[in-house]
Amino acid sequence: PLRRGQALGLYSGPRLPCSLQRRGTCALQIPGTHVVVDGASENCPFSVPRCCASYANHSRSPNARLELWPVLRPAPCEVRQHMVLVASEPISAGGEIRIDYEGGSSRAGSGSTAYWGAETGMGEPREDGAWRAVRRHPPPPPATCEAVVDGLARLQSAARASQGGEDVDAASAVLACSVADETAAPLPWGGERGGDARLRLLVPSLAKKLAGLRARVASCQWGIVASHLPGRTGAECRERWAELHAEAEAEMEEMEAEEMEEAEAVEVEAFEVSDEEGAQVESGAEAMEVDAAVVVAEGEEEQEEDGVLEAAVEVEARYAWL
Repeated sequence: PLRRGQALGLYSGPRLPCSLQRRGTCALQIPGTHVVVDGASENCPFSVPRCCASYANHSRSPNARLELWPVLRPAPCEVRQHMVLVASEPISAGGEIRIDYEGGSSRAGSGSTAYWGAETGMGEPREDGAWRAVRRHPPPPPATCEAVVDGLARLQSAARASQGGEDVDAASAVLACSVADETAAPLPWGGERGGDARLRLLVPSLAKKLAGLRARVASCQWGIVASHLPGRTGAECRERWAELHAEAEAEMEEMEAEEMEEAEAVEVEAFEVSDEEGAQVESGAEAMEVDAAVVVAEGEEEQEEDGVLEAAVEVEARYAWL
C-alpha cells in the first residue's frame, strides 16, 4: 500500500512553451511558468517514452496530487523544477490512482486553478474507467527503492538548515533516485529521428519563444530541449548544437570560398578575353596605319610621276619649234 504523502513518480515528458500547445489530455502546465509538460508527446514532432505518472486518471475525487519540487542545486543547462505525483491519502495495493488535473495548481499569471487547457481554451477531459477491465491481477510487486514521504517538506527543510551545503546534495540525490522512472539509454545523435535531427528542428523553433537559446549561454532552457531527447542532458544538447552550428558555419564558409574562386575564375577569363580583343584591335589599328602609310607613299609616288611627266611635256613644248 501507498502511504499518505508518498511520492509516486515524476510527471515528465517533452517540455514546450504554452503557446505551442494545440491538443492533448496529458499536457500539464508547470505552475508559475509558461511551460507545459506534454506527457503523451501529442504536441511535439518527436515522441518520447511516457512516464508512469502520466497514466494517473483524472477525477473530481482524487487520492493523489501533483507537487512542484525545486532542484536545489541545478546545473547551468538543466531544468530547475520537477512535477511529482504524490499520494494525498493511503492507497491500497492494486487501487486506482486518481488526480484532479483541473484543481491542481494556479495557471501562470492568472488566478484560475486549472492545469488543462492553460492558454489554449481546451475543455476538461472526461473521467475514464476503461482501465479497470485490463487491470493486472495480482498487482505488480512493490518497488525496492526507498519510499519517499513528505519529500517536498524534506527538500525545504534541507535547504533552510544547510544553506546549500552537503545535506542539500544528499537530500536531492535520494529524492531524485526515489521518484525517477527507469533511466533511458542516451538517444543516438545519428539517424533520421536521432538527436541531431531533433536538434536541427527543435532549437530554431524553440529559440523563437525562448530567449536563452538565442543568447548562446548556459541557460536552463537547454533543459527544455533535452526533454525531447531521452537520456540526454541540457549540457550535452548545448554542446552538440554548438558542434552542429560550427559544422554548418564551416560548410557555409567553404561554399562561399568556392563561389569566390568561381567568380575570380570568371573575372580572369573575362580579363583574358578582353586582352585578346584589345590586342586584336591594336594589331588591326597598326595594320590600318601601315595600309594608310602605303597609300600615302603610293600617292606621293604618283604625284612625283605626274610631276616628271608634266616637266617632260613642258620641255617638249619649248623645243617643239626647233
